[in-house]
Amino acid sequence: MRFVDQVVVVTGAAAGQGAQHAASFAAEGADVIGVDVGDLAATAAAVEGLGRRFCPIRCDVRDGAALEAAMAQAVEALSPPGVVVVNAGIVAGVAPSWELTTEMWEATIGVNLTGAWQTVRCTVPHMIAAGRGGSIVITGSTAGVRGEPNISHYSASKHGLHGLATSLARELGDRSIRVNLVNPTTVDTPMVNSEAFFRWLCPDLAEPSRDDVVRELAKGHVLPVGWIDTADVTAAVMWLASGEARYVTGQALAVDAGATLR
Repeated sequence: MRFVDQVVVVTGAAAGQGAQHAASFAAEGADVIGVDVGDLAATAAAVEGLGRRFCPIRCDVRDGAALEAAMAQAVEALSPPGVVVVNAGIVAGVAPSWELTTEMWEATIGVNLTGAWQTVRCTVPHMIAAGRGGSIVITGSTAGVRGEPNISHYSASKHGLHGLATSLARELGDRSIRVNLVNPTTVDTPMVNSEAFFRWLCPDLAEPSRDDVVRELAKGHVLPVGWIDTADVTAAVMWLASGEARYVTGQALAVDAGATLR
């Protein structure tokens, strides 16, 4: 119970990694402010089923004014956050860099990088005002460590998050607010566990299966796995957010089955 009576903000909380993060923080005593453009009902039920409060913000993280107003209301209803998990992310299309459309580029950079900055912009003042320190954990990617073909917009956004995280760590250190990055490899979420992703990864197969995809992904890992579970990422996020990592800031923690060693 590392987060008893703390408030945790999680963006991208409707499904996948964000939903897992929200429920896991609630299981360790936290109330949760969940942000997403999607339906937050399932995440609300999971958090409230654990006896904790949940405050939904149905908002696009790119909309700074709307997010700032909604966050102020959520903080008033609960209290200032002690932890902010900047998790919202998308991949808007897959193509070589010169074939990406302006819409694909702007959507991906907008959600992944600008949305992260907007999230920080509307939560950090509340953390500073509370004067209790805290932790910000940003979801990066192995694609933010090395460029990946056909998703340069995604790689660029995740590389940008490293710069944002380390800048924030230096800016907020004297206020005892730590800022770190988690870089997962491919995670078994609805975003990748889909027909479109399967066909992109295995273009030579007429109807690639989940097993085909796992075998293909495993080629990029040192450990013999195709992808990791959301719980594996959550464990890293929660450790970085906890007092167990009280002197860890400005760091990028790879949860990647050795992908970046390849």
